[in-house]
Amino acid sequence: MPSAPTSPQPDGPIRPGERCEASAGRPDCARSTHPVDQRCNLATKAKQGKSRARCTAILHGRLTVTYHTQGSCLFMGGIVKALTLGISILLCLSACTTVPLPPQWSLASESAEAEYGPYLKTGTSTISGQAFLRQQNGVVITGAGRIVTLDPATSIGNEWWSKTAQVWVHRTLTPPSSGFVGARRTTTADADGRFKFQDLPAGQYYVRTEVTWEPGGLTPMQGGLLGQLVDVKKGQVKEVILSTVLKTPAL
Repeated sequence: MPSAPTSPQPDGPIRPGERCEASAGRPDCARSTHPVDQRCNLATKAKQGKSRARCTAILHGRLTVTYHTQGSCLFMGGIVKALTLGISILLCLSACTTVPLPPQWSLASESAEAEYGPYLKTGTSTISGQAFLRQQNGVVITGAGRIVTLDPATSIGNEWWSKTAQVWVHRTLTPPSSGFVGARRTTTADADGRFKFQDLPAGQYYVRTEVTWEPGGLTPMQGGLLGQLVDVKKGQVKEVILSTVLKTPAL
């Protein structure tokens, strides 16, 4: 069980993990908790004639502020106001989410591995396309420089698509299959997010890539995985547009 925070001396420095209580006699408290420059300060002020407000800072980018009366808290330029008794505010400086558990893969049978046979040959079909996302302000973000993968839609490929291919945190996981690894094709999108796969055998394929950007500040990364199932005939040139985020966005 972690030890309770200690209270600093009236005029001494406040160390990470210590509790600072603001009152009419000591309205301000400063705390150095930033993991980079150690100059991230939290100031809490109690209103005249009101009972004291308590503020507790925690390392690793998480800050918990509990108000016992009306007051305000200034943190890195942002003001959070508490207007009712007992309001607790948790500011997460890193994304807070529930991470899905890794999947349990089915045992690849010989017949399932054999489905990759036709996809290992050279064909006459082509799949080309473009990957991009449009921001709310209308700005287009392309998949420039992103890796684009092409995977046959076999029994094993279908399981991969349903279990991990559309989940951001599991995007690099692949089934334990030699056929899956051997049949995967990759290319890099150009400056406009365009890509092309040539000399393909006819069949069904999953094409997938990612488009992301960082708005800055406390806003988490935006965008995510893009992909779809493509059916291409012998000798056909199939054009696809990837512009919709799959199941889970980037985190």
